[in-house]
Amino acid sequence: MQDTGLAGAIVLAAGRSERFGEADKQLALLGNIPVLAHSLQVFEACASIAEIVVVSSRASYEQVQSVARQFSPNKLREVVLGGSVRQESVANGLRRQSALPYVVVHDGARPLITKEIAEAGLQAVAETGACLAAVPAVDTVKLVDGNRHIVDTLDRQRVWLAQTPQVFRRDLLISAYEAVFRDGLVVTDDAAAVEYIGGQVAVFPGSSDNLKITTRHDLEVATMLLQARQGSPRGGRTIAGSAVRTGLGYDVHRFASGRKLFLGGVEIPHEMGLSGHSDADVLLHAIMDAVLGAAALGDIGVHFPPSDPAYKDISSLELCRRVCGLLGSQDWGVVNIDAAVAAERPRLAPHVEEMRARIAGAFAIGHQQVSIKATTNEGLGFVGREEGLVAWAVATIAHPGAAR
Repeated sequence: MQDTGLAGAIVLAAGRSERFGEADKQLALLGNIPVLAHSLQVFEACASIAEIVVVSSRASYEQVQSVARQFSPNKLREVVLGGSVRQESVANGLRRQSALPYVVVHDGARPLITKEIAEAGLQAVAETGACLAAVPAVDTVKLVDGNRHIVDTLDRQRVWLAQTPQVFRRDLLISAYEAVFRDGLVVTDDAAAVEYIGGQVAVFPGSSDNLKITTRHDLEVATMLLQARQGSPRGGRTIAGSAVRTGLGYDVHRFASGRKLFLGGVEIPHEMGLSGHSDADVLLHAIMDAVLGAAALGDIGVHFPPSDPAYKDISSLELCRRVCGLLGSQDWGVVNIDAAVAAERPRLAPHVEEMRARIAGAFAIGHQQVSIKATTNEGLGFVGREEGLVAWAVATIAHPGAAR
């Protein structure tokens, strides 16, 4: 593709991850960033791609949106909700795209796509109108019946294993999906929809490394492939070949009348809020200081000074997203957050799960990477006298470099 900015990418991240376990595989860490982030970085770097639409599940929407904003800062158009099957998710993405000539559809669960593969597809589509990344079969391929009896041995020379990205003329893909939905057909990939209306789809070389993460084992394989690609050292204090640091955070705010109470990004019913220049979310402030401290980037007062009117009453969740961006700009990623908040009243335990979800979304990590503990001060001190609240946090971050 000679001209730049002629394609829009749809990155699919709406799967249910049923074979992966409880966590969303798109948000699992590969290296020191989420699986989804790797694909977004590749498309962000492709000059021929003008915009990116990410399709998310409803359950992971906030986290996916946070990842998309961080790792596609210039090209992200929108994060939309997916459907119950793949073709509904693609159709939802198509509806929100600009009217660009070409569409690139990619599974966010294929994080080891390279810029070279993406650009090969963008070159091929200009000639073919429809193409997909694929690799030739290396094993003998058997066709079996419902009883698992072999009925035929296929010619291996003619068998290719389909991957993504799949790249199409926009008008062709829209026509294909209109026909599929009209006729009640369910297809497993976009090429099948184009084939259904008689379109010819070419293949271009993908890569055996361009695997799709479905199970935990796949993630382990992808981690090893990424380590080999980066030339990361083995051994030492590393997480998947990454340097590791830990930071400590502490914050305290007194109660004040006439303000809403926010903790962990959640508005909590109470007769008083906390005094501060922002929303005074003491828990998030402690967490941000822990994260910034781990990266040796100062504290929240340095980055968001209380003297600056721009931060008056600002949501601390928004500040967390900015802190996440600061880390990402230096290739640091949050691995784990463990925090505690002390309050006599109100009772915080019923809100902890929502806090964890909000914090995970702000830092572009999985829900399982955030721990929040709520306690009282047994009536002692300023917390016991209900004069204010205090929070502590420890954050672990990682960087894909040599251990330091």
